Amino acid sequence: MNSFLVLLPPVLVLILSLATKNIVRSLFAGIIFSAFIATKFNLIKSGTIIYTNVYNQITDLSTIFFILLLLVLGTIIAFITKTGGAQALGNIIIKKSKTAKAAQTSCLLLSIALFIDDYLNTLTVGPVMRNLTDKFSIPRVKLAYLIGTMAGAIIIIAPISSWLGVLVGQLETSGISFTGQPLVLEDPFFAYLSTIPFIFYSFIIIASNFFIVKKGISYGPMHTFELNALNTENLGEDKPLEKTVENEKASSPSLIDFVTPIFSFIIALLIGLPFSGGFYLFGGQHSFIASLKNADSSLVLLISSIFSLILSLISGLIRKKLSASDILTLTKEGTVMMLPSVITILLAWLFGAFLRNDLHTGDYLANLVLGNLNITLIPCMIFLTSVAIALSIGSTWGTMAIMAPITIPMILSFKNITTLPTAIINIPILYACLGAIFSGATAGNHLSPISDSTIMASASAGAHITDYIKARTLYLIPSIIGAIIAYLICGFLIEKSFYIAALTSILSGIAVSFAIMLIFNKILKK
Repeated sequence: MNSFLVLLPPVLVLILSLATKNIVRSLFAGIIFSAFIATKFNLIKSGTIIYTNVYNQITDLSTIFFILLLLVLGTIIAFITKTGGAQALGNIIIKKSKTAKAAQTSCLLLSIALFIDDYLNTLTVGPVMRNLTDKFSIPRVKLAYLIGTMAGAIIIIAPISSWLGVLVGQLETSGISFTGQPLVLEDPFFAYLSTIPFIFYSFIIIASNFFIVKKGISYGPMHTFELNALNTENLGEDKPLEKTVENEKASSPSLIDFVTPIFSFIIALLIGLPFSGGFYLFGGQHSFIASLKNADSSLVLLISSIFSLILSLISGLIRKKLSASDILTLTKEGTVMMLPSVITILLAWLFGAFLRNDLHTGDYLANLVLGNLNITLIPCMIFLTSVAIALSIGSTWGTMAIMAPITIPMILSFKNITTLPTAIINIPILYACLGAIFSGATAGNHLSPISDSTIMASASAGAHITDYIKARTLYLIPSIIGAIIAYLICGFLIEKSFYIAALTSILSGIAVSFAIMLIFNKILKK
């Protein structure tokens, strides 16, 4: 559809979720409204299109694998809590963390250490850190903010992660390749590596989070939550994960019960991805990078989590931390723990599918914003457009899938390059534009009330999701403005010097973000 009506469903969901504090009902309303708009308010056709999308969603193998992954990860978290693995790690961190500032810094460092996968990152940091942050009266929304923003920002700039195949594959399908009929001649993996310095938002938000903790930045709704936590001991809890698990204090908590599931998951992932993609050392035909691109990441994530769980349970049985009857109990508790998040994420994905496939909200926004602009402004406008799309549809990958195929031909047109394919060295601004897509998709995902990162971060921290959405927004704005400035600067410098453009832009963006936070910290204390 080519109408402003396609923008109304995401606006409706945002307003309803903040007004009612019920994201599930808000998503239901958004889905129904989207169906009516897509069918021009035909009741019968609306019912049909809802049924079709629901059927496609629940029968999609990637969706099934993801649901099973969450349930298995929930059981792993239950295991870590039951056996005392989380307690053991918490004890180590507590010895090192004597202040609230140190506790929050530990949260950030743990997120960085778990860069390999954002789901693993999000669902691990919350249960491990909650007892410690509770001890220092840090509100759950603050913990959710640190968890949610770090996981997404880190994984998209990590050269090796569970996202690598998706990122490289997206560049190849959008026209960057040495094979087929490419628009730009370059290996997509090396194109991604060269794009990392231009994913400004990730660097800015990570630096800003450390600045927030170091300087004790507190303003807006987050300040109110922090004051309530300190003065009334109301941490804003909402069914924290460990409360759904039998939380006995282990008689001899051991770090082995944390290390075994986490590291076995990571090792299985590092082996499983190239194996799935046909790495030549495993009998396939592909190089390591090509194997990562061809890997079935959703299936590998699931198998890795199952391997991790089985190994952990065997370890627990051998070391007499568990009995055979505990296995069924942990499975039940892990399922109950994750079920609300699974339901919410499924609804969010279904709503996003309507926006992408039926209403084409992202395409409408892209065509609306990206008109006849000076090429130096293009990276900034691509960033803003990507933010708007990701905010609307709640999907980082969906935003990249919309923007990359639009951006690459557009840049070639702006540069008047008609002889194709062309070497990427002829269009250095393309790196900045691809970085702007990745940055905007991440930033918009952080802002979106319907993104899986929002839902999982609030669940992991045990925070009310609407409180989390309310508290984080003013904390994200400085980094987003910093990224806007960075892309404006980059647009003017990129044709002159690749490295100077990247470094100058990142440092400028960080400085702007810090300055805005300091100003907010002074004027938004009410």
